[in-house]
Amino acid sequence: MLVKELYELVKSGKHPIVKFNEKTHEFIEESLDPQMMGKIIGVTQEYEDSYRFRLDMNGFEAHNQSVAQQDWRDKEGVPCLTWFEVGRYPADGIEAVYLPVDAKAPLEIVEEDSLFGEYISEKSDKSYVEWLEEMVNRCRKKNGNKPE
Repeated sequence: MLVKELYELVKSGKHPIVKFNEKTHEFIEESLDPQMMGKIIGVTQEYEDSYRFRLDMNGFEAHNQSVAQQDWRDKEGVPCLTWFEVGRYPADGIEAVYLPVDAKAPLEIVEEDSLFGEYISEKSDKSYVEWLEEMVNRCRKKNGNKPE
């Protein structure tokens, strides 16, 4: 998924749960690590070339600690500490993530088993509500009920 598509998705009112992938450190160096998760709760465009996504990691802290990489340096300069151990993990669980407008997003939406995940994978040009209504109408027709 392109960052631009993620921006449009969030601007349309969706708040997807995401998992960052191996490309994370190409864009985000001082916080998130690959496999960390959170829920995108907002987005703004503060600069012409990037979007600022607000990521709520509350409820994912135990998971995020389990995948945190030891890429922070100790007093001797040895990279042996995690984001949590250096006290940089946000106390309120909310992190701002800046991603370039024209890049491929370094994350996946993890709600794949949900209707929302199916909607995303189909890359429909319909709004989510229109897509859901179409799904309901298909089910009604299949079961012999007429759509209203």
